[in-house]
Amino acid sequence: MCSPGGVPVKVFPNPTTGKVNITSAEKINTVQFINQYGQVVYHINQPTTTITTDLSNFSDGLYIVKVQLNNEVLNFRLIKK
Repeated sequence: MCSPGGVPVKVFPNPTTGKVNITSAEKINTVQFINQYGQVVYHINQPTTTITTDLSNFSDGLYIVKVQLNNEVLNFRLIKK
């Protein structure tokens, strides 16, 4: 998926049973995982272009992955099985 500014950002695999990769051509400042109740259940503050995290301990369901780049914020839907 591309952001409105044209920066390609990928969140994969989707759906996932555990590990999730987030990649971007531009540096990712923060990532938040938000549950179906609007609660931030996990926050990553690690400026880089590639993030891998393990969601094995997360409850199954739909999450919003909020990715903050330098000048924009992108939201992705992620299904945890």
